[in-house]
Amino acid sequence: MADRIPRNRRDLKRERHAIAIKIEREGYEVAMPCERCWNAKPRKRCVMMEGLNKCQNCVRMGKKCSSPNVTDAYRFLVVFLCSLGLLTVLVLSNLSEQEKVSKEIAETEALLAQMLSRLSRLRRL
Repeated sequence: MADRIPRNRRDLKRERHAIAIKIEREGYEVAMPCERCWNAKPRKRCVMMEGLNKCQNCVRMGKKCSSPNVTDAYRFLVVFLCSLGLLTVLVLSNLSEQEKVSKEIAETEALLAQMLSRLSRLRRL
């Protein structure tokens, strides 16, 4: 504790502001914004950057961000949709394999419906 360098609020605020500017320049707008950006009036753009757990607005304000969980779920959903698309394009010669794949597609679609409903609930929070 004795080795710890005291930092003043002004320096922390400047550091947060610089990180927020970097996120704005190098980041990407997420499809499902965090709770703070979603509830803002007028609604704010929720911009995130790889490797950071907070969006630009939450970093700037120094607040906790709810976006990472939703973002991870969204990425999982995108990967899932891509794999579903690849499965439907697959051409199979054996009828039993086609039946197996159609069952797998049906299971995947059911899981996808569950994920979409969960994302919808999370977005309403």
